[in-house]
Amino acid sequence: MSTTRVVMGNGGYNCHLLGLSQKGKVEMKLVHRLVLETFVGPCPDKQECCHNNGNSLDNRISNLRWDTRKANVKDACVHGSRFMLGVRRSDGVEFESLTAAGKSVGRSYQSISAVIHGRSKTAGGFRWELT
Repeated sequence: MSTTRVVMGNGGYNCHLLGLSQKGKVEMKLVHRLVLETFVGPCPDKQECCHNNGNSLDNRISNLRWDTRKANVKDACVHGSRFMLGVRRSDGVEFESLTAAGKSVGRSYQSISAVIHGRSKTAGGFRWELT
């Protein structure tokens, strides 16, 4: 028998947890890791599961990849779930977060993220890049 539920992960994000039972012993597994291990292969050394769209509950194989911790944190910053990386606008002014950058031009952090990811050319009249 198996059970699944949404739980808060170690990094403060929601994720699907699957309880697999065999001979009365239950083993809990993260669904996103199971999907990658099944369809891509074992986790390479010093890598972790990354969600391409920033939605930790979206476990489609097209949304998952193995990558470094640094890349995963950078993704989280760009998606707005973490605000730790700085951003610079095209006039050279730097900001400590996507949120601060967005507020400086009256836009949301998502509009700044869209420029960084190439989905938009400008936000608030500026081009943006991570620092």
